[in-house]
Amino acid sequence: MKNQEKDLKNEDTGSTRRKLTKDELTALCRRVEAHRQKFREYTRMVE
Repeated sequence: MKNQEKDLKNEDTGSTRRKLTKDELTALCRRVEAHRQKFREYTRMVE
């Protein structure tokens, strides 16, 4: 699961080649944040 987070971060840095609109940027941030929250909940359940 950790690798997935790394991939997300790499996607963010790679996408700067193409200018993102503000809307796309906020949508991406929300998606990443939602993913992080789900990941935290999952790790809590596993422990």
